[in-house]
Amino acid sequence: MTKQEKNATLSKVAILEFNNVFAQTKVKGLPQQPYINFLTLKVKLSSLVEQVDKDKTAAIKTVLKELGYNEGDTIPTEKQAEVNAKLTGVIENLFSEEVELDTKVLSADEFYSSILNIDENNVLSTEQKAVLMKHLVK
Repeated sequence: MTKQEKNATLSKVAILEFNNVFAQTKVKGLPQQPYINFLTLKVKLSSLVEQVDKDKTAAIKTVLKELGYNEGDTIPTEKQAEVNAKLTGVIENLFSEEVELDTKVLSADEFYSSILNIDENNVLSTEQKAVLMKHLVK
């Protein structure tokens, strides 16, 4: 990556969506360096997903505590709408936060030969392939 290029900035929800497809992705026949880049991205993505999950859990606990509830408490029916609205707002804010991540680790040829070409049983939908191409191809 040159000094002028910057890592892509993705929202946390985009990272989760990308990871859902990326986790199902199988590769075959990549040269050594692109394969290392691919695996490094898998590790970074996995770490980010774990952090988002931890952040989400912490945010939920904080909101419940602010509203006077502990984890596992039964929330009265008349208060559920208020609690859900507060939780929804906090989670939406959390998921909209941006994270820098360089996902462009394959050339178009490497993407085609190592991912698209081996998906003989069409395990990945066209939409999933488009998501992968958007994020992986330089």
